[in-house]
Amino acid sequence: MITVGIVDDHEVFRMGVRTGLLDARGIEVAWECSTGEEALEHMAEGAADVVVLDFNLGPRSTLSGIDTCRALTVRWPSTAVLIVTALGQVAGLAEAAGAAGVIEKDRPFAQLVSAVRSLASGVQASPRRGKRSPRSIALSEREDEILALTARGATSAMVARKLGIAPKTVDNHVQNILRKLNARNRVQAAAIFSSRMTAEDRDSGTASNKPQPR
Repeated sequence: MITVGIVDDHEVFRMGVRTGLLDARGIEVAWECSTGEEALEHMAEGAADVVVLDFNLGPRSTLSGIDTCRALTVRWPSTAVLIVTALGQVAGLAEAAGAAGVIEKDRPFAQLVSAVRSLASGVQASPRRGKRSPRSIALSEREDEILALTARGATSAMVARKLGIAPKTVDNHVQNILRKLNARNRVQAAAIFSSRMTAEDRDSGTASNKPQPR
């Protein structure tokens, strides 16, 4: 069963999405809300496989659609965010925020259902579904270096200069990293890197706090 969260400030549109998804076989609407803050609260209670998120959230939402997308993909990298919009030319912004896909609101509803299924098929092969956790995935020493630099915002050219290798070699390593981490893009890979570092720091702190034998 694919679980979906819906975030849209227009109640009529939200209701239509919910009704349409409930009519689709194998899809369950886990929650719905109108603001980015509410979406984060719902996700904390129970993450969805796919979040259908309005690009242009209304004034009730302190977080914009892009800010909400970024927060969702950083905190729950195994959840796919599908941006819905009435505007064109937002794909670049959406991808930079970690969105897995973008669809315009005037498209046939069947396309939205198809997009949800497509994204969920990738999500359900993620660590949260019982595969290896990101921390247990072995990267080469060079891949670790490139991922660390990429997570800090370095471009392929910048990484290449830093490591003394060709930009094309960097791109090849990045593709291997994305495949190993099951990440959709560099933004999501960076989020996974951050979660790995946070977990390792936490484990290191726990170990250092253990009573030492006398």
